[in-house]
Amino acid sequence: MIIRAPSLVIGCEDFTIPTTPTAEDSTIKGATLMTNIPPDLKYTESDEWFDPATGRIGLTDYAQGQLSDIVFVELVQAPGDSAEKGSAIASVESVKAAAEVYSPVSGKVAAINENLSSTPEMLNSDPYGAGWMIQLEGADGSALMDSGAYEKHCASREH
Repeated sequence: MIIRAPSLVIGCEDFTIPTTPTAEDSTIKGATLMTNIPPDLKYTESDEWFDPATGRIGLTDYAQGQLSDIVFVELVQAPGDSAEKGSAIASVESVKAAAEVYSPVSGKVAAINENLSSTPEMLNSDPYGAGWMIQLEGADGSALMDSGAYEKHCASREH
């Protein structure tokens, strides 16, 4: 994901993630904690996720939190298209910024989430469920980060 906004800074504040986060720990120094990182997904450094079981792709909870209220989604792939790793799959606009979303893997587009155009807020409310963007066939996510590596990646970000 590439975010275009001169005043927006992407990254984690310097803080220690509690061993057992609570609802009161949801923000520290204005940063959203990375507590929602499903272990069965694969992740990119640019905050996209890939589900090897279904072939679905979307934005991570961290990414949607940084973007804030998402108000527009345009999916630029269609079923039958070939999506190459690193190619744009969507444009997302929020009240804070606009972002391009890129495919973390290559494959044939099997489906797109047509509901996102009329309900873009699903990316905020359910980024790993109803907020999926596209589904690929024949994609291999073995080179992507697992949940532990992604959590460490976020924690190590400086801005």
